[in-house]
Amino acid sequence: MESFYWVLLRICLGYEGPGNPRILDGKDDETLASQKSITLLFDNEDVAVLGAEKRQFFGCELDVLEKMYLSQIGPYFEPLKDLLIQWRKVLYDSYEMYDMVEDGVIHKKILDLLDDHLEKGFSEPKNDINSKKVVVLTGRAKDIRRIKLSDRWAIKRVVKGDGTDRTKWRSSQSI
Repeated sequence: MESFYWVLLRICLGYEGPGNPRILDGKDDETLASQKSITLLFDNEDVAVLGAEKRQFFGCELDVLEKMYLSQIGPYFEPLKDLLIQWRKVLYDSYEMYDMVEDGVIHKKILDLLDDHLEKGFSEPKNDINSKKVVVLTGRAKDIRRIKLSDRWAIKRVVKGDGTDRTKWRSSQSI
Protein backbone atom coordinates (compact mmCIF):
# COMPACT_ATOMS: atom_id res chain seq x y z
CA MET A 1 0.00 0.00 0.00
CA GLU A 2 2.81 2.39 0.79
CA SER A 3 4.57 1.71 -2.52
CA PHE A 4 1.44 2.55 -4.46
CA TYR A 5 1.13 5.75 -2.42
CA TRP A 6 4.65 6.82 -3.43
CA VAL A 7 3.94 6.06 -7.09
CA LEU A 8 0.73 8.12 -7.01
CA LEU A 9 2.47 11.01 -5.23
CA ARG A 10 5.34 10.94 -7.74
CA ILE A 11 2.91 11.05 -10.67
CA CYS A 12 0.97 13.93 -9.10
CA LEU A 13 4.17 15.91 -8.48
CA GLY A 14 5.92 15.05 -11.72
CA TYR A 15 3.19 15.43 -14.35
CA GLU A 16 0.72 18.07 -15.53
CA GLY A 17 -1.56 15.31 -16.82
CA PRO A 18 -1.39 12.10 -18.86
CA GLY A 19 1.92 11.94 -20.74
CA ASN A 20 2.79 15.55 -19.92
CA PRO A 21 5.84 15.86 -17.63
CA ARG A 22 5.75 18.84 -15.29
CA ILE A 23 8.53 21.42 -15.34
CA LEU A 24 8.89 23.38 -12.10
CA ASP A 25 10.56 26.71 -12.81
CA GLY A 26 11.85 27.50 -9.30
CA LYS A 27 11.39 31.25 -9.66
CA ASP A 28 11.05 31.89 -5.93
CA ASP A 29 12.74 30.54 -2.79
CA GLU A 30 9.68 28.58 -1.69
CA THR A 31 9.40 26.74 -5.03
CA LEU A 32 13.15 26.06 -5.02
CA ALA A 33 12.90 24.58 -1.52
CA SER A 34 9.95 22.40 -2.61
CA GLN A 35 11.82 21.23 -5.70
CA LYS A 36 14.82 20.29 -3.55
CA SER A 37 12.58 18.33 -1.16
CA ILE A 38 10.88 16.51 -4.06
CA THR A 39 14.27 15.67 -5.59
CA LEU A 40 15.54 14.31 -2.27
CA LEU A 41 12.32 12.32 -1.80
CA PHE A 42 12.39 10.56 -5.18
CA ASP A 43 15.52 11.17 -7.24
CA ASN A 44 18.44 10.55 -4.91
CA GLU A 45 20.91 7.73 -5.45
CA ASP A 46 21.73 7.52 -1.73
CA VAL A 47 19.25 5.08 -0.17
CA ALA A 48 19.91 6.49 3.31
CA VAL A 49 18.91 9.98 2.15
CA LEU A 50 15.76 8.59 0.50
CA GLY A 51 14.81 6.81 3.73
CA ALA A 52 15.47 9.91 5.85
CA GLU A 53 13.38 12.08 3.52
CA LYS A 54 10.50 9.62 3.57
CA ARG A 55 10.60 9.50 7.39
CA GLN A 56 10.57 13.30 7.44
CA PHE A 57 7.66 13.32 4.97
CA PHE A 58 5.57 11.11 7.27
CA GLY A 59 6.63 12.99 10.40
CA CYS A 60 6.00 16.55 9.23
CA GLU A 61 2.94 18.59 10.17
CA LEU A 62 0.11 19.03 7.66
CA ASP A 63 0.98 22.68 6.93
CA VAL A 64 4.58 21.69 6.10
CA LEU A 65 3.32 18.85 3.91
CA GLU A 66 1.08 21.30 2.03
CA LYS A 67 3.79 23.95 1.70
CA MET A 68 6.68 21.69 0.69
CA TYR A 69 4.99 19.02 -1.38
CA LEU A 70 1.28 19.27 -2.12
CA SER A 71 1.51 22.89 -3.25
CA GLN A 72 3.56 21.59 -6.19
CA ILE A 73 0.78 19.34 -7.50
CA GLY A 74 -0.56 20.57 -10.85
CA PRO A 75 -4.22 21.39 -11.48
CA TYR A 76 -4.98 18.12 -13.27
CA PHE A 77 -4.26 16.15 -10.09
CA GLU A 78 -5.65 18.75 -7.67
CA PRO A 79 -8.63 16.54 -6.68
CA LEU A 80 -6.19 13.93 -5.38
CA LYS A 81 -4.66 16.16 -2.68
CA ASP A 82 -7.25 15.22 -0.09
CA LEU A 83 -6.81 11.53 -0.94
CA LEU A 84 -3.03 11.84 -0.56
CA ILE A 85 -3.41 13.53 2.83
CA GLN A 86 -5.83 10.91 4.14
CA TRP A 87 -3.80 8.02 2.71
CA ARG A 88 -0.66 9.39 4.40
CA LYS A 89 -2.55 9.51 7.70
CA VAL A 90 -3.67 5.87 7.36
CA LEU A 91 -0.09 4.80 6.62
CA TYR A 92 1.31 6.87 9.49
CA ASP A 93 -1.27 5.55 11.95
CA SER A 94 -0.55 2.00 10.80
CA TYR A 95 3.16 2.42 11.52
CA GLU A 96 2.46 3.97 14.92
CA MET A 97 0.29 1.07 16.10
CA TYR A 98 1.66 -1.77 14.02
CA ASP A 99 0.61 -5.24 15.11
CA MET A 100 -0.86 -8.37 13.52
CA VAL A 101 -4.36 -6.88 13.43
CA GLU A 102 -3.24 -3.63 11.80
CA ASP A 103 -1.23 -5.59 9.25
CA GLY A 104 -4.42 -7.41 8.28
CA VAL A 105 -6.69 -4.37 7.94
CA ILE A 106 -4.49 -1.75 6.27
CA HIS A 107 -5.46 -2.98 2.80
CA LYS A 108 -9.14 -2.67 3.64
CA LYS A 109 -8.62 0.83 5.05
CA ILE A 110 -6.85 1.98 1.87
CA LEU A 111 -9.40 0.32 -0.43
CA ASP A 112 -12.26 1.96 1.50
CA LEU A 113 -10.47 5.29 1.25
CA LEU A 114 -10.08 4.87 -2.51
CA ASP A 115 -13.73 3.84 -2.87
CA ASP A 116 -14.86 6.90 -0.90
CA HIS A 117 -12.89 9.21 -3.17
CA LEU A 118 -14.16 7.49 -6.31
CA GLU A 119 -17.73 7.93 -5.06
CA LYS A 120 -17.18 11.66 -4.58
CA GLY A 121 -16.32 11.96 -8.25
CA PHE A 122 -14.47 14.82 -9.84
CA SER A 123 -15.74 18.34 -10.26
CA GLU A 124 -15.84 20.27 -13.50
CA PRO A 125 -13.47 23.25 -13.84
CA LYS A 126 -14.62 26.62 -12.54
CA ASN A 127 -14.69 29.68 -14.78
CA ASP A 128 -12.83 31.92 -12.30
CA ILE A 129 -9.41 30.35 -12.92
CA ASN A 130 -6.80 31.14 -15.55
CA SER A 131 -7.16 29.77 -19.07
CA LYS A 132 -4.25 27.29 -18.87
CA LYS A 133 -5.77 25.70 -15.78
CA VAL A 134 -9.19 25.52 -17.50
CA VAL A 135 -7.62 23.68 -20.45
CA VAL A 136 -5.93 21.18 -18.10
CA LEU A 137 -9.07 20.62 -16.04
CA THR A 138 -11.28 20.32 -19.12
CA GLY A 139 -8.89 17.68 -20.46
CA ARG A 140 -9.10 15.83 -17.14
CA ALA A 141 -12.91 15.90 -17.25
CA LYS A 142 -12.83 14.50 -20.81
CA ASP A 143 -10.43 11.75 -19.72
CA ILE A 144 -12.73 10.76 -16.85
CA ARG A 145 -15.81 10.68 -19.11
CA ARG A 146 -13.93 8.64 -21.72
CA ILE A 147 -12.83 6.08 -19.12
CA LYS A 148 -16.31 5.77 -17.65
CA LEU A 149 -17.89 5.28 -21.08
CA SER A 150 -15.34 2.84 -22.47
CA ASP A 151 -16.14 -0.85 -22.86
CA ARG A 152 -13.36 -1.77 -20.43
CA TRP A 153 -15.20 -0.26 -17.47
CA ALA A 154 -18.51 -1.17 -15.97
CA ILE A 155 -20.45 -0.47 -12.83
CA LYS A 156 -20.48 -3.06 -10.09
CA ARG A 157 -22.94 -2.62 -7.25
CA VAL A 158 -21.64 -3.83 -3.92
CA VAL A 159 -23.55 -4.11 -0.68
CA LYS A 160 -21.12 -3.91 2.24
CA GLY A 161 -21.47 -5.91 5.44
CA ASP A 162 -22.98 -2.91 7.22
CA GLY A 163 -25.81 -2.77 4.65
CA THR A 164 -24.56 0.29 2.78
CA ASP A 165 -24.91 0.16 -0.97
CA ARG A 166 -21.93 1.34 -3.03
CA THR A 167 -21.48 1.74 -6.74
CA LYS A 168 -17.93 1.02 -7.86
CA TRP A 169 -16.16 1.44 -11.15
CA ARG A 170 -14.30 -1.72 -11.98
CA SER A 171 -12.68 -3.15 -15.02
CA SER A 172 -15.13 -5.41 -16.84
CA GLN A 173 -12.42 -8.06 -16.72
CA SER A 174 -12.68 -8.18 -12.91
CA ILE A 175 -16.49 -8.35 -12.77
